[in-house]
Amino acid sequence: MDNALIRACNDRVKANDTVYVLGDFAMESGVKAKNMLSRLQGRKILIRGNHDLADDDWAEQGWSEVHDALLIEVNQVPLYLHQYPLRDWPGKW
Repeated sequence: MDNALIRACNDRVKANDTVYVLGDFAMESGVKAKNMLSRLQGRKILIRGNHDLADDDWAEQGWSEVHDALLIEVNQVPLYLHQYPLRDWPGKW
């Protein structure tokens, strides 16, 4: 299943694309997760979830950035990226 998901992702994502992963990239850490991440194309940004470790070596693992939450803008539309369900967020109003 992992290989099929990686192939499907790489069919859409190109090397210069930015990919935001909204938490829970892998239920396990270590070599297998690092290997899978290295096989995915694009600049990968992790929005940390409850199953993601708070390791300081995220750059070594292959992440370009790691955040607990992130506010971005796409086509002048603000997007608040977070892994948890929220009742309130920055810019809601």
